Amino acid sequence: MSPQPPSVLYRFRPWSVLKSDGTERKSVSEVEGKYAFFSSPLRLNDPQDCMLGPDLTGGKCDIERIFFHGLADATRLAGEKKCSVVELSPDDPAVEAAVALHQRREVRKNTCVCCFSWDWSNPLMWTFYAQEHQGFCLGYSTNGELLRRARPVLYTHSPAEVLHLKDPATGNDALSFCKSTDWHFEKEWRVCLLEQGPKRVELAKEELISVHVGYRMKEQQLEELKKALRNARHTPEATKLFRVERLPMSFVLCQRPIDW
Repeated sequence: MSPQPPSVLYRFRPWSVLKSDGTERKSVSEVEGKYAFFSSPLRLNDPQDCMLGPDLTGGKCDIERIFFHGLADATRLAGEKKCSVVELSPDDPAVEAAVALHQRREVRKNTCVCCFSWDWSNPLMWTFYAQEHQGFCLGYSTNGELLRRARPVLYTHSPAEVLHLKDPATGNDALSFCKSTDWHFEKEWRVCLLEQGPKRVELAKEELISVHVGYRMKEQQLEELKKALRNARHTPEATKLFRVERLPMSFVLCQRPIDW
């Protein structure tokens, strides 16, 4: 499980997001600060991503899903064996298997993930992850040390298909890169670090070679993005800027160079 990433990986960003305190955070700060947010697997938009355990009610930040997650297997086994949780025997093979699965999930849960795609032109990605074409898409060379760790997401009909895969180069669990085939449109690659997230990770050593801006981005926002690129000491020679446009009477996206 260690294929080489494509030469460029793309990261879709909304123009802004609302923080928990109601204030706005603009994604251009990531460009100017040369960093990326690595998410906790618990906060990914697909609740089945990384196979974090049995189904529980609640959203990605709800206490029921986060706090009671570890009790789900014990509760299930107690129901199957018609006993209380405290009566489960640690020597029971079914309990041992559940403990091993729980420990493996805990390792995956305590990682942080950054998601990329190898295709900048996918309209669904612009809609879902770049604020309905109002945001932008950052293209990074994969020559840097961090992005050389990128691995493809494995789109499968069953997680059992990837359980045997290993990646000794990074120590990542294959289930951290496992999603349903319904998500294959994302063409996703991701970097998974064995550190608890969410957290900011520096990208100063990664080469930003292109920025695509959505066709609904306002001119004032485009100027703000150009300023952020200059403040981060990017240059027009090294970092190409493109406006994304739709071909007339078509759903196909194309790119037009922008001088900056």
